[in-house]
Amino acid sequence: MHETIITLILGIAMPFIVERFMRVFFGKRRTKLPVFVLSFLLYYVSNVVVFFLSGNTQIVALVTVISLSVITLNYETSWVKRICAVLSIYALLLSISSLLAVFFIPYFAPDAYSVVSTDIIFVASTYLMLFLMALLLQKFKSIKKDIPASPLFWVSVIATPVASLVILGIVVESADISPAAKALVFALAIGINMFVLYFHNTLSAAYRDKLKSQLDTQEKESYLAQCQLMQESLDQVISIRHDMKAHLAAINGYAAEAGAVKATDYISGLLGGMNAAKIHSDTGNVAIDSIINYKLRNAEQENIKLDIHLRVPPSLNIEASDIAAILGNLLDNALDAVKHVEGKWIKLDAEFSRGALFIHVENAFDGAVKYAGKGTAVAGTNGKRLPVTRKPVGDHGHGLRNVRRAVEKYNGYMDIAHEGNVFSVTVFLYVDEDEGQEEARRGRP
Repeated sequence: MHETIITLILGIAMPFIVERFMRVFFGKRRTKLPVFVLSFLLYYVSNVVVFFLSGNTQIVALVTVISLSVITLNYETSWVKRICAVLSIYALLLSISSLLAVFFIPYFAPDAYSVVSTDIIFVASTYLMLFLMALLLQKFKSIKKDIPASPLFWVSVIATPVASLVILGIVVESADISPAAKALVFALAIGINMFVLYFHNTLSAAYRDKLKSQLDTQEKESYLAQCQLMQESLDQVISIRHDMKAHLAAINGYAAEAGAVKATDYISGLLGGMNAAKIHSDTGNVAIDSIINYKLRNAEQENIKLDIHLRVPPSLNIEASDIAAILGNLLDNALDAVKHVEGKWIKLDAEFSRGALFIHVENAFDGAVKYAGKGTAVAGTNGKRLPVTRKPVGDHGHGLRNVRRAVEKYNGYMDIAHEGNVFSVTVFLYVDEDEGQEEARRGRP
């Protein structure tokens, strides 16, 4: 009786071990704490009840897989990532416990005066090894990032734990294999699954670095375009000022000899030259000004009507690469959408107030909406799936995914809406004020 009680007490450690394994695969939790705790309690109770009432290995395995799947619902991720996590965790649990069983049970026999049985020592040792394995796997910090990998990648990642589970089942049920051979198979299963998780982690890190490199390139291009735009405007002003006497003499001559019409046409030509390089954003915030002016530099030539309202301070505690990801992708999508309609217009509102940055981009579009991935809702979009554009195959929905990733860094929120021929995206970012913003705010009348 006391062994059963000790086993139940030791079993309480298993939900904590599973939670450590979940940290390897998943980052942000989407459920409230009571629901989160209840899912782990369900794992413990269901496994204990089935183990003591049934004892059937297949039923215990099925209940374990189901309860692990329920726990994954606490996290924001795709279904294929949930399947990968459940199979990998269960394969490691089974491999480690089987390996210890081969070494423990045949060779460890406590004497008659021992108060602790072999089973208790085996269970405690298994939990300790699993906990150490979970801590080791937590070194793979990039594996929890959701990457838009090809189906072949996910097939290979999922096939590995499935194959190892099949092999483990065959080896466990076979009586013709020596303990040493079994131990070798179990150790290889652990090593292969570890290698696949390392491969997953490495690919995730490589994709993250690639994305960061793309954002850095976009940021540099925007800064360069902004400098060129400012230089063009400065050159035009200097040129007009240099020739001001000649221009005034010409205007005076037209007014005296040819009347007001000629003078007006001449002045309009001068104004047109001064407005050739129009500044759409002049907030003093270099990142925001650069992105907006760069993306909208050809708007007037393309007959796009712009409605821009910006109320942001010169400095914000937001990384320039995140500004590039959010504003750049939203404006790219808006510009792509208005190409396919007659009445082209884009509305942009951005305002910083009380520690929150509000960005709203609204544009005309043809009313046709497609979604990325059947049944794939994306976190931070109010349960909606991501709309896709007419970009080349493979780029669908990536822009809004990049926006969503940047928004999540600041515990923000993104809402996507469309009604009739109007498409809009609203973004909230929660940002702490820095010293420059506080001084600007105090100086307001």
